[in-house]
Amino acid sequence: MIALLLMLAAPHQVPIDLTFEIAAEWKFVKVRVDRPGSYIRGDYEVTEGQSGIRVFLLRERDLEAHRAGHNYRWLAKTPFDSGGRFHQVLQEAGEYAIVIESEDGRRPAKVHLKVEIESERTVWELPAWRRALVVTLSLGVFLAIVVYSAKKLGGQAR
Repeated sequence: MIALLLMLAAPHQVPIDLTFEIAAEWKFVKVRVDRPGSYIRGDYEVTEGQSGIRVFLLRERDLEAHRAGHNYRWLAKTPFDSGGRFHQVLQEAGEYAIVIESEDGRRPAKVHLKVEIESERTVWELPAWRRALVVTLSLGVFLAIVVYSAKKLGGQAR
């Protein structure tokens, strides 16, 4: 019951869950993000066809540069593969585009894309530096206890 209430209370936007055919070089899906600091997570899978697919996330203004063949800056990018996932914290609210690109635009492929946006991310994993700090401090405390115990027990054995 509590888990259900937490799920319902979690602020998120309506997810994208699409299956479509990509027969050209690339397609895109526009996404609107209402709050800065939102977290976007996506999964994709080629369900039919043999073409490798790459997905990348960029701002809508960079989509125009991509269309024109100019340099642009992507925010998240996957390698060409039959499936994969991406995730990114979006620092700005606004319009974004998820571009689905075919490795071989001549062979059509059917792709399933699922995207979720959370406006307030629940942190389930510590950053690498913080994990290293926790492990180092824990190891230090453990070694201090071992040394202290060895000194106490060593003194009693004599």
